[in-house]
Amino acid sequence: MERLTSALFIACFVLLSTLSAARAETSLSFRINEICSDNGGHYTIEDAAPDYLELYNLTDQALPLDGFFISDDEDHLDKFPLDGYVIPENGYITLAADKKELPFKLSSSDGEDLFLSDGEKQALYPP
Repeated sequence: MERLTSALFIACFVLLSTLSAARAETSLSFRINEICSDNGGHYTIEDAAPDYLELYNLTDQALPLDGFFISDDEDHLDKFPLDGYVIPENGYITLAADKKELPFKLSSSDGEDLFLSDGEKQALYPP
């Protein structure tokens, strides 16, 4: 059982190393760090194990996300505003993709596109 749990934990996460070499020199100071579309119970909210994603702050200062958006729809980049969210210094926030917090779920069987965008509705990720 422990081996299965470890395998599920490892399979659950997709670590995105950097946005890309082209974006490495931009001023974007956070990234999508983890995506989980098949949560085996490693992250729970009120006894539920929702899909989730993690945003990581690359700086040593708290980072307000006002003016940024996350979406699973390239034609609707402003689907979910991140206004009011703050990532602590060198830390992360976790967003549940359970249609309560984020207005979409993450698909494990079909794959999922995720987009970070700015107030100008320009996609920052993927580059």
